[in-house]
Amino acid sequence: MPDSPQFNAKKTKMFDHKQFLNLVNDKGRAYRHQAKELISICRSLYAASEQCFRQDNKLSRALEECDKAIGLAVNSRLRTQAITDLGFRNAIRKLHDYETEYHPSRGESVKTSMNQAKDKDETNKKRKFLTQGEPFIVEFRILPTLPHTDPVIVRQALFSTSDVPEILWNFSHLDDGRRLALAEKPHFYEELPENLNAYVGTFHRRPKLECFRDRDSLFVLKSEERRVFFECSIPQAFDNVWVISNNMPASRGILIFRHIYGDLFGEAKVGDDFDFPPTLLCSRVVPDGGPEQFRLEAVDQTDDWRAIIAMIHKLLDANHTRIHFKPLTL
Repeated sequence: MPDSPQFNAKKTKMFDHKQFLNLVNDKGRAYRHQAKELISICRSLYAASEQCFRQDNKLSRALEECDKAIGLAVNSRLRTQAITDLGFRNAIRKLHDYETEYHPSRGESVKTSMNQAKDKDETNKKRKFLTQGEPFIVEFRILPTLPHTDPVIVRQALFSTSDVPEILWNFSHLDDGRRLALAEKPHFYEELPENLNAYVGTFHRRPKLECFRDRDSLFVLKSEERRVFFECSIPQAFDNVWVISNNMPASRGILIFRHIYGDLFGEAKVGDDFDFPPTLLCSRVVPDGGPEQFRLEAVDQTDDWRAIIAMIHKLLDANHTRIHFKPLTL
C-alpha cells in the first residue's frame, strides 16, 4: 500500500535557507581567493624580465583566458558553478603551459599557488572576524593615453590589507570602460603630469605597488599594444611607448617607454639606464602564418641611440607596433 501524502511530507527534508546562503557565500569567497591568486600569478609572469616577442602573444592569450575565468567568477550562480570551475581549469592550464615552456625553473608554481589559495580559503572560513580597520576611499583615474586629459574616474573603498590583486578583483565587477582586464596590463601611479613640457628625455615614474592608504587618488595606465623588445645579454621588454608632442617645430616629440615592470622612462633615460650593446639591428615583428607565429623583418642597424629613437618614431608612424632590437652579429 503506498505511503500517504502526510507520511511523505514528514520524510521530505525541508529547504534550509541558512545552509543555502552559507553554501553560496563559501563558494563566492573561494572564487575570490582563486581569482586574486590568479591575478598575482599573471602579474608575476608578465613582469618576467626575459619576456620577448616570441612569448608576448602566447602570454596575452593566457591572460585573456584568465580574464574570462574571473568574469565567470564575478557573475557565478549556483547553476553556473560548473562553467566557472571549468573556466578556472582552462586558465590554469594555459598559464601552466606558458610557464612550462618559458619558465621551467619555476616548476609547478602555477598549480602549487592555486592549491595554496584553496587551502587559504579553508583556513579563513574558520576565522569569524578579519581585522581590516576602517575603510578609506581612493579615486582611480584611468587614462586612455599619455598625457591625460579626460580620465575615467572610479572610486573604491579599500582597507589597510588591500593589495593590487584585490583592487583588480574589485575592478572586474565593473562594466566596460571602467573594468581593468589582465590582458591590458594595468599599472598604478601616484602622479602623472598633465603638462606636456614635464615629459622630457629624463622622465621617470615608478608604479605604486602597496601602501594605498597614503593616497587619495591614483592614476591607471593600460597597455596600448605597442611593444619594443631588446634581446641582449639582459633582455628588456617595454609593453608600451607613447609619443608626447611638445609642439616644437623641429621635434618629433618625446618617446615615453613603459617597462614590463611598470616603470615609465623617457627616451634618454632608457639609453642611460640599460646596458645595450654598441651596435643594434632593428627589425619589425610581423605575423608568419599561425596565430603565434612571427618572424623578424630587418629594417636597419645603428650604433647611435638617437638613430634608434628615430627608427622607433618611423616604425610607429607606419603603424608597426612591435619593434625588435638585437646585437648585430657578423
